[in-house]
Amino acid sequence: MGIDIKEIILSWYDSFTDDEKKRPGQLELAQKRYEICLGCEHFRPNRFFKNDSYCNDCNCPLNKKIYSRKYNACQLNKWQEIDENATDILDKPKGSKTLL
Repeated sequence: MGIDIKEIILSWYDSFTDDEKKRPGQLELAQKRYEICLGCEHFRPNRFFKNDSYCNDCNCPLNKKIYSRKYNACQLNKWQEIDENATDILDKPKGSKTLL
């Protein structure tokens, strides 16, 4: 899986956006994703920043990644079940026959 710069930029942007300006359902989805991460064997607290953590598998900062607009952005497929119920706020996955 390659790096998607657009996904990263939008995730960071959404993480800094005021709660009232977030897309409907986005904050709730992010919280549910983070709960899954808390129980994951790849969850790692950040030693330097108290309220931060990261995924030891993909090395993403979780306080940003949980805001990804991508369906099932967890490369371990741990978010798939909750993302199924949030397809209205997530970008639809691209088909395998697209150029981009």
